[in-house]
Amino acid sequence: MSIKVTTTVLENGAGVIGVEGSFIDEGGARMVGDAVARFTANDRPKLIIDLEKVTFLSSKAIGELVRAHITTMRRDGKLVVTGLNERVYTVLTVTKLNMVLNLTRSLD
Repeated sequence: MSIKVTTTVLENGAGVIGVEGSFIDEGGARMVGDAVARFTANDRPKLIIDLEKVTFLSSKAIGELVRAHITTMRRDGKLVVTGLNERVYTVLTVTKLNMVLNLTRSLD
């Protein structure tokens, strides 16, 4: 299964990157990275990556989340990773990224 990446902007100006599918290959990581670059280039330091519809995270995907975190931090921004199902949350916890990334189960 390939991934689908969507982008929207909330009323408060935060950029939202929605990811759907198995986030496993370099092409998917590149799509997310390109979306992060577009939002940070447009001075959107508030960035949300929604993984609600992600079924699997690979090491490339994890690397892209770290890269997104670094990019937004360098722009004095904030990154929130949300929509975490149990499997994705476990991967991020086992890799200790829960201590680095701002993780939430939902935006509510």
